[in-house]
Amino acid sequence: MSGPSDRARTFVGSYDRVIGVDSMSKSYGLSGLRIGWAVGPSQVIRDLWRRHEYAAIATGRLDNIVAGIALEEATSTRILARNRAAMREGWALFEDWQRSLGGLVRAHRPMATPLVFLRFATSLDSVRAGHRIRTGASTLICPGEYFGFDGYLRMNFGFGRDPVRRSTGRVPHRVFAAGVCGRARRDVGRGSATASTR
Repeated sequence: MSGPSDRARTFVGSYDRVIGVDSMSKSYGLSGLRIGWAVGPSQVIRDLWRRHEYAAIATGRLDNIVAGIALEEATSTRILARNRAAMREGWALFEDWQRSLGGLVRAHRPMATPLVFLRFATSLDSVRAGHRIRTGASTLICPGEYFGFDGYLRMNFGFGRDPVRRSTGRVPHRVFAAGVCGRARRDVGRGSATASTR
């Protein structure tokens, strides 16, 4: 999330057992296109192609055209810069919200994703905590239990300033405080939160 021109380094091509997989969904924010790709040894790609054709004949023609435009150097640079800026703005608001809750939640800034696991200080499990936030604050947050991390909530702060401000503004102190116990508050102070790239 540091700079607009930063590109993640790749192991593709470094040796013959590397397969690179990417898509238009995460970094580009164009998940509606449903387009992805793989780069690797030619025989592996041929095998993957056969399996792909078993499930899908082809992607839409318009989807391919839009993806091609998005992947052009000038457009790609602009899209990635926009998305990185949205992540930086969203994280700044997320941090302010986290501090405003006075230790009831804890999260560490992820290195390369707008998805974060938020540790929360409550005796509720993550499914019930997520349900309370959904019904009490009209905000949908994914319970960490679905990823094998109960005691955490999975949140996305990469939508930019306004959506993050609206969503965090709907989750007041009382939503978390209602289920807090002393042990949970101590645990969240010691615990750590990690980013998810799923």
